[in-house]
Amino acid sequence: MTETTGEEAKTLHRLLEIGKIEEERTSKYNDFDVAPLDADVIIVDEMSMVDLFLMNYLVKAIYQGSKLVLVGDVDQLPSVGPGNVLADLINSKRIKTIVLNKIFRQAAKSKIIINSHRVNSGETFIKPQESAEELNQDFFYIKENNQDKILNQILSLCSGRLESYGNYEFFKSIQVITPTKKGMLGTKELNKVLQECLNPLPEGGLERQNLGASFRSGDRVMQIKNNYDIFWEREKYGYETGNGVFNGEFGTILKLDDIEKRVKIKFNTRVVGIETKENKVVSVMYEDENGGQKKILADKVILATGGKTYSATGSTGDGYEIAQKLGHTIVPVKPSLVPLTVEGESLNICKQMQGLSLRNVGISLIDKENNKTIYEDFGEMLFTHFGVSGPVILSASSVITGIVKERPVRLSIDLKPAITDEQLDERILRDFDEEKNKSFKNSLDKLLPKKLIPIVVMLSGIDGNKKVNEITRAERQGLVKLLKEFELTLTGLRGFNEAIITQGGVNVKEINPTTMESKLVKHLLFAGEVLDVDAVTGGFNLQIAWSTGYAAGSHLE
Repeated sequence: MTETTGEEAKTLHRLLEIGKIEEERTSKYNDFDVAPLDADVIIVDEMSMVDLFLMNYLVKAIYQGSKLVLVGDVDQLPSVGPGNVLADLINSKRIKTIVLNKIFRQAAKSKIIINSHRVNSGETFIKPQESAEELNQDFFYIKENNQDKILNQILSLCSGRLESYGNYEFFKSIQVITPTKKGMLGTKELNKVLQECLNPLPEGGLERQNLGASFRSGDRVMQIKNNYDIFWEREKYGYETGNGVFNGEFGTILKLDDIEKRVKIKFNTRVVGIETKENKVVSVMYEDENGGQKKILADKVILATGGKTYSATGSTGDGYEIAQKLGHTIVPVKPSLVPLTVEGESLNICKQMQGLSLRNVGISLIDKENNKTIYEDFGEMLFTHFGVSGPVILSASSVITGIVKERPVRLSIDLKPAITDEQLDERILRDFDEEKNKSFKNSLDKLLPKKLIPIVVMLSGIDGNKKVNEITRAERQGLVKLLKEFELTLTGLRGFNEAIITQGGVNVKEINPTTMESKLVKHLLFAGEVLDVDAVTGGFNLQIAWSTGYAAGSHLE
């Protein structure tokens, strides 16, 4: 609302100044005296959530002649409080009603929007086979009946699994909604499990206990009751202070004050530079909400801005620029542990096999310029609409990031790595002997996944309608070679938003490995992926982040 209108939006409780915590505890239905609203037009969004009491206070506060515009989704659940105000108003036919039922072009790409309309029409969700390529991957339906499995799914989704589909990072852009407070999957237990998984208490760290919950630095928190008495300050519309924090407002715990026993919460702030004097750190410069700059005095600073992946967390590459301005060398940064792209005929093949996952395959990456094998691995891979992905592909990308930007690389896939060429030939002969009267295209279902068969038939050069007992030895050996050396041409990498780690960064030769302090600027320390350190698994970078962070933190005294 604020972004669209340019005016500050407020909750109805805040606008009408009703529902203080103390008064809510005594009676929810007190007849509050509300302040009149001096406005020509009042727009109320999420109207389906407004109950009879809140609507009563709103109408009391409006001057005669003011226009009231109600916006809401009548298909949503009614308000928690009594009444079904929005639906009743529409059904009364006493007020002008406009129904929006057209899906516009941008929204038509969203599975969320499409599935919402389908549910309202009594239809089921889009099936995978109905999903067009251009649709956004923003809706997933996972059916589980076991609580433990559901919990594991939630933890997996919140701890990185969603990041391959966009800038989804738990503390910035993921919210878990559950229909109950009690039980393993209720809000209370889920919050505890998610906290332990995503924000564990470090050794010697502080936490506060309140009403059965633990609060730690870094926790994401939400106000769940209107409270008019909490002091706040912000710089969103110039510097402001006031009292009152209201139901639904989010924040992050910045620091636990062990002396004053208070928690200070600070919202998103962009650091723009580090000031030095006589080659020693003196302050950190940050950008305020008005585009100006302010400073925080500092004796020592740890630069831990991450790489360029997961930009939603703030790791947009700013750390490299800050370090470079202070004299540090930046090794060119590239996305790594990232899906690989193909072009031409290879792209057509991958598109036809989109979504096919192959397990226990061997891969080799060959530099086409000198025919030299530069990487080999064994494991799982996935065909996509742009090329290939999966664990072995992501690991391989860390080795070829520099090469594939300059020239194509050949990917050779061994579909049957556990057996030799001779053993595979014998296996095919046995299958053909059992399927004597079948055509070639119908004889491979025991050997290959269904999606792969048409591609193999095409690439083999064998007529798909040819009877298997008519296939020659030379054709069969050609099939063996194809299955042992299924080739695609790799031409590039996907971007930083799909990469697990960043390759490149601050040159480690300029860092003291014991203290993580800069050799160029006193009291400037580094930690994590801003450094030029990486390997073939994301776990290595996690360990580097923990180890360098511990080393830097241990040398702040």
